[in-house]
Amino acid sequence: MNRFPVVNSIIIFCFGILAESYFKFITDKTIFVIGTLLIVSTIIFLIKKFPFKIKILNPLIYTIIFLMGALHFGLDKNDTVSYPFNTARLKNAAVFGKVKSVELPQKNKLKFLLSVDSIHTQKGKIKRKFNLLCNLKELSNRKQNAILQKIRIGNSIKISGSIYKPRNRRNPGEFNYEEYLNRNDIAALLSFGRKDSLSLIEEEPNLYNIVADARFEINRIFKELNNEKASGFLKGILLADRGEIDFSTREKFVNAGVVHILAVSGLHVGFIVLIFIVISSRFNLYIRSAITIIGLLAFLIITNSPASVVRASIMGVTLIITFLLNRKFNSYNALAIAALIILIIDPMELFNPGFQLSFSAVLSIVAIYPIFSRGIYKFGIKNQWINKLLLFFSVSLAAQIGTLPFTILYFNKLSIIALFANLIVIPLVAIIVSTGIVTLIFYPISKWIAGVYAYANDVLVSWLHYFVNFAGGTSISHINIFQFSILDALIFYTLIILGFYLYRSLLSPKAKVLFIILLSLNFALLIQLDNSKLLPDNKLSIMAIDIGQGDATLIKFQNNQTALVDAGNATKSFDNGEMVIYPLLQRLEIDSIDYGFITHVDADHYRGFFSLFKKGIIKKLYKPVLDRSLNKDLRLDSLIRAEKIPLKYYHNDIISFGNVRLYVLNDSTSLKTMNLSTNDKSGIFKIEYGETSFLLTGDAGFKIEKYLVNKFNKFLNSDVLKVGHHGSKHSTSKGFLDAVNPKMSFISAGVINRFNHPTPEVISLLESRDIEIHRTDLSGAIIYQSDGEQIEFINWRE
Repeated sequence: MNRFPVVNSIIIFCFGILAESYFKFITDKTIFVIGTLLIVSTIIFLIKKFPFKIKILNPLIYTIIFLMGALHFGLDKNDTVSYPFNTARLKNAAVFGKVKSVELPQKNKLKFLLSVDSIHTQKGKIKRKFNLLCNLKELSNRKQNAILQKIRIGNSIKISGSIYKPRNRRNPGEFNYEEYLNRNDIAALLSFGRKDSLSLIEEEPNLYNIVADARFEINRIFKELNNEKASGFLKGILLADRGEIDFSTREKFVNAGVVHILAVSGLHVGFIVLIFIVISSRFNLYIRSAITIIGLLAFLIITNSPASVVRASIMGVTLIITFLLNRKFNSYNALAIAALIILIIDPMELFNPGFQLSFSAVLSIVAIYPIFSRGIYKFGIKNQWINKLLLFFSVSLAAQIGTLPFTILYFNKLSIIALFANLIVIPLVAIIVSTGIVTLIFYPISKWIAGVYAYANDVLVSWLHYFVNFAGGTSISHINIFQFSILDALIFYTLIILGFYLYRSLLSPKAKVLFIILLSLNFALLIQLDNSKLLPDNKLSIMAIDIGQGDATLIKFQNNQTALVDAGNATKSFDNGEMVIYPLLQRLEIDSIDYGFITHVDADHYRGFFSLFKKGIIKKLYKPVLDRSLNKDLRLDSLIRAEKIPLKYYHNDIISFGNVRLYVLNDSTSLKTMNLSTNDKSGIFKIEYGETSFLLTGDAGFKIEKYLVNKFNKFLNSDVLKVGHHGSKHSTSKGFLDAVNPKMSFISAGVINRFNHPTPEVISLLESRDIEIHRTDLSGAIIYQSDGEQIEFINWRE
């Protein structure tokens, strides 16, 4: 390992960062710094006095590097970023601060980062410093352009709007947006509505505006010359801004195993190097090298310096310098130098998926590709094109081996067509990148020529999207893997490293094949060790899914059948069925819902079902009897029948799921004569398993509660009550609560919702009876499990 001194150092430095991140053992920074300096002084003394014992210095040097990594992370994160207010939303706030950065504009949208100095509310002035991400939506072109002139980097501004806490992990396995923002030193979000205002207080020149203006101009050229799809794609792969590549498109790229091309990376850096070498070909070697390095640095700045570009640029510059100095280039040390520079600038990059994917891919190519290439040359294939194809295939395979654990951890998918898809996509993207750069070069010379290249890119991007939609849109393109942990990733890399060293000692081809098979079988066996199910078999599990203001309750019965009671709302901007419930079902490895129940026809209860209908995962559906006076009910009924989903209307019924019984307590046909509201027509269900029971009440109000008490009386008695109508004051009467007499209750409501659910009256009533309360607006998803004898509340966050 003496050949790779920087590699040794960066590995130990990273372990120091990880150790401090997880164990936080640095408590007194001052003492730690002094101790480190003393150790360094001791090392210097030993080198001078006892040179013959130089070998004993290695452990001391590595200890110092480890501690420096821990110290660097500890000092960098001395002030932990978190949401600065007690309430989840601060309405009608006037915020004063300086603009730190501005994202590229999207259609009718703007985002910028504000360094807050003070906030003015109706209660007075709050002096607090933190970074605020401002989201401005529904802007006309005129208003967007006017605001862009005011929010130049360095300007002091005043902006009004609502400050709110970022969404954290509300349901099992969800992306923690709050944690992501906090790691990027962003503490809160601001929403800017039509009635809110933004005003400039003071302009201040800032060099960063030169970079921002260049990025804006490149974006403007793409928007002027290219169609919407192509300009959004080019913005993503050349300016590292994927804001206009929609969720569905990204999913297709993930499924096809080509999502890496959406990140600005070494591929793009390679073309930048090639272009500058061609441009400067008339100059001598030193001038050409200088121009290429300057071009690389310019590209690095223009792309906002993502880890992948920093890594590729540092390696490129190192390669050029070693070539000029007539020294041998060492890929491992160059890669380690790049990592060290990035981590010294920001140790949090170690936890950035882009950093992890970029470095693991390149390291794997450097280590594994030579083995593949030697094997290909040993076959002695005479056709050069087949040789080149196999070598290209080997590079792609090597990169995918290295990134496999991170790909599964972050995307929960393993693409089985990735190798084939990359053979098509990488060359096509290379042409698109080159054509995009040529478009930019010709734009100031001739808009007509630039327009020709832009049109060519429109065609190329449409071909790319067609291929990716075809390849990634099929169910056979990928395998969903949700039981994959950090421990599994460590096992994978341990076996890869072990295999890397042992494989070279095997001489027989049969021994090598057998070794690979045994290694694979060991991996398949070992990764099962920590697998577990959040909703286990042979138990009744009831989960109140956090879908904001609305209802969605998932039930897994003791015989593994499933039911979904309501599915939340779906709007143009956010579909709970598509964005929350379906991904959750995938993570829970639930392929279909045996019974869907729409309690009543209110948007926050049934619209989320639409996307689930289209996916074909709802096998049977129950709902209230059709109300022909409601257009929304007619449309819903028509849609259900168009999707050919078996439909039943509520009537007094008992549905058995193994040893679990579900009682439907309201006959919506007989209730027609009672002139009930939509809420009071809600499906009411009692679920019994052994000695335990649950009562789900939809949006039932006082009128239907009284009817249920008179009809069922003591049969309503249940251990757990789903509180009606999100805790509204028009629900959960004293008489009804007397009949149910629950030990526990749960409420599904949105964070700081406009209805102020749950109401203080309902909370006080539940507390006065010592009923345990769980709320989705406070805790996220709520899970109960029953073995037939007792009910356990599951803290899924642990």
